Amino acid sequence: MTTSRSGFASLVGRPNAGKSTLTKCIAGIHGYDSGEIVFGGQPVTIHSPKDAARLGIEVVYQDLALCDNLDVVQNMFLGREWMAVVLPRLVETLSELEMEKQSLGVLASLRVTTIDNVRTRVAALSGGRSLPASSVRVLEARYHLNEPFLGQYWYWLDGALHGNLGISIILRENVSTLIASRIWTTAGLVLYASLLILVVGISMGILAGLRPGLLDTSSLVVSAISAATPSFVAAIVLILVFAVQLRWFPAFGNGTNFLDNVRHVTLPAVALAVSSLAIVARVTRAAIREEGTREHVQTALSRGIPPRQLIRRHILRNAAIPISCSTSGATAVPAARTAATMRSSFAGMLSRNSGLP
Repeated sequence: MTTSRSGFASLVGRPNAGKSTLTKCIAGIHGYDSGEIVFGGQPVTIHSPKDAARLGIEVVYQDLALCDNLDVVQNMFLGREWMAVVLPRLVETLSELEMEKQSLGVLASLRVTTIDNVRTRVAALSGGRSLPASSVRVLEARYHLNEPFLGQYWYWLDGALHGNLGISIILRENVSTLIASRIWTTAGLVLYASLLILVVGISMGILAGLRPGLLDTSSLVVSAISAATPSFVAAIVLILVFAVQLRWFPAFGNGTNFLDNVRHVTLPAVALAVSSLAIVARVTRAAIREEGTREHVQTALSRGIPPRQLIRRHILRNAAIPISCSTSGATAVPAARTAATMRSSFAGMLSRNSGLP
């Protein structure tokens, strides 16, 4: 495909021929396996929408190549948003007005007259597309859409019991393969969050229980705030501070090796663990305080037993029972939250891709 300045190039093909996929590759949304892009007579490589924008490539209106739940302005600046500084190095906000002006300028330069409002969602611009009758018949046969409800459910249940959850209409891949490719990331995230709950929560509780005063008060305040903070709020704050402002951790992605994977899942793991570790810290503190007031502990202390030996042999051992009960419940919370997220992500995919209405 070749196009020139002020020129036009048309992609003509049947549905699912790959027109939108090619558009995504040119826009830097997807990578390509072969071929090359020559811009201004020089071969270029486009890895992201930012690379495409630097070359002057703008994807203005293509509902399948863009995010249909975002408006025109949000799509044009997705991944390369303009920020306005409120407090230097602390607070930044989206420069909505400037991005909207730039979008209007791009549309005017391209002589686009069919978009009345750049704040209209892309999904509302196309009005939908109808499939050819032959494609409809193929889909009906593949997903048994002409069968009664019980028949459709039986086909789905039989496939699910054999490990076949169908083909994703959106991603065009086997759903079982999609889940399998993500399950290790999910398991690693839950394990990481559980370790944070155990290590940080128990450590905070022991220190607060053994060191009354400022340390104990600070631990109570931190645990109270942590317990009252929902995971999604903690995630937003962590991304804003450590990913956007300080840039210590990435905001998305999985990484390329073990250490990079750990770095990528640190913020999600902390967001999952923040409320649960506060509960573990409080239970641990209460158990340590209670065991410290027992008669046998006071008797052993009066007989001159070293404090370290007393803490290790009498206080921590007896406090281990309530601590272990609290940690077993607290570490199950990240798994439950992650499972709920996976369920909401894949529920629609499973029902649409396996013939289940």
